Amino acid sequence: MTVKIYSIPSEMLSPPVIGDSFVTDLVLHTDYAALKAKMDMVHGLMEAAEQANALVREGVENLTKKRDALAVCNSRKDEIIGRLVSKLNLSGYEARQNSVNPAEALLFDALQVYLEPATDAALAEVRNEAQIEICESLIEIFRRCSDPGKPFSEGAAGALAIIDMKLEELRKESV
Repeated sequence: MTVKIYSIPSEMLSPPVIGDSFVTDLVLHTDYAALKAKMDMVHGLMEAAEQANALVREGVENLTKKRDALAVCNSRKDEIIGRLVSKLNLSGYEARQNSVNPAEALLFDALQVYLEPATDAALAEVRNEAQIEICESLIEIFRRCSDPGKPFSEGAAGALAIIDMKLEELRKESV
């Protein structure tokens, strides 16, 4: 957008400014209003971006806490299962699936759990849940911004559609 700047001597203002000679720059009201609308749009988008950024930071903090809790839990379970497997092996039991001997069946199940990377699956589920929560929060923010008449409603509506599609993908993955 090109804005034409008009300059007039200060004595021609109403009321005139008397004294040192200087020039005042003016712009048309329509140009000023258009620039103000664009600045309002930028401020609104910045506010929405700051809210989204805060939500993402909160989501990362929650994910980190859940990850740390899972790591502690898995570490303790690995230790206990490892001791169980060791004791049963030293006692002469062999791991057999569906064995009639409960100790051998338990040893087989314990080895399966011990060797299974459950942390990755659990972390993937936690990550998916956090992404869903973040998308839902972003949708709420952009839904408020996309109301007709808001200066940046078209951009917010586009962002809303993209986040909504991502949310549907995440929901399908979590099933």
